[in-house]
Amino acid sequence: AASSQAHGVEPLGIATGTGEAAFGCAVVGPHLVAADKGGVTALHVRALLEGFSLSAYGYLQTLALWNVPIGDDGAAYLALYLRRRSCTLRSIELNDCGVGELGCKAIGGALEDNATVRCLQLDLNAFGDAGARALGASLPSNKGLTSLSMQYCGLTEAAGAILAGGVLRLPSLASLELRGNDLGSGGVVEVLRALVPLHAGGQPHPAMAHLGVADTGCAIEGELHEALTACFDENPLCGSFDMRGAPLGDTTAYELITLFKKVHTHVHAFEVSA
Repeated sequence: AASSQAHGVEPLGIATGTGEAAFGCAVVGPHLVAADKGGVTALHVRALLEGFSLSAYGYLQTLALWNVPIGDDGAAYLALYLRRRSCTLRSIELNDCGVGELGCKAIGGALEDNATVRCLQLDLNAFGDAGARALGASLPSNKGLTSLSMQYCGLTEAAGAILAGGVLRLPSLASLELRGNDLGSGGVVEVLRALVPLHAGGQPHPAMAHLGVADTGCAIEGELHEALTACFDENPLCGSFDMRGAPLGDTTAYELITLFKKVHTHVHAFEVSA
């Protein structure tokens, strides 16, 4: 409350319990500050995080901001918190928060040396290819992030190569979600190729276990079919694929089922639409 007053904003009504036990998750949504009082803003995020810092609170594991227009300013305040030694966050969710290229740059730069965050979710922020490039400029230096979600973020086919040369060079990344971006077959091919030795310096990606490319406008045929098969052949770690919305013919479906049963037994999940 004191930090909120210092920044001239209404305190966020976050329930912290009775004080008898530490709480590890802070969820911020539009309901916390009434619209007639200005709603949740970037200054609220600043006040909240400064409050955690000033109190040396060492138990916060998850920060979730959902549908609050904090924009790049809010992302920058979060980046400052991530650089503090007292930061204990392991999971960050910034869904539909108006984060753009500058916000991605700030968060990516802060995570470059961060050792605690394992999961970063940036869904429904229309930062496009520029935002993906900004993240990719810094994230490969991170040593702990295992899960990255950029669903419905306005990525285009060109983002395939951007991701391959950027975030997919992050050695600890085990899960990448790209659903709802207009990558097309060409973009998905670039992502798949980044996971196999021929296009990754002679070694398959060391950690990738799940790739989500549902509803990206791709089709399991031609070059994409070849890239997918190569990934099955050359990367035994990646065993989960979400390709819902990608058309595939009966012959291809039968071929894949046969491969999963007899050859690529490491593929334990392969989701497609009926």
